Amino acid sequence: MNDIIFGIVESIIDSNSFLLHTTEVSLINTFKYNKWERIKVNSIQITSKNIMGNKLTRKFLEKEIHGKAVRCSIQLRENSGRIKADVVVI
Repeated sequence: MNDIIFGIVESIIDSNSFLLHTTEVSLINTFKYNKWERIKVNSIQITSKNIMGNKLTRKFLEKEIHGKAVRCSIQLRENSGRIKADVVVI
């Protein structure tokens, strides 16, 4: 998909997803995005660590990304409306 959105992680939902308050979208995005998006982590990059989504825990997400600014590279939007993305803490 290659769309990119930016925002603040407002809350952690479970071990691999969070609620994003969208603050900015790339001007070349193909699709529209809401002010609030539910993001499922495909992979996450925090400083020099790159971790796949299936190795995450809720506690890890709360410690490492809650309240922080992130960039989400969109992989797909699931039928449920949740976005699967590669996440980078910025």
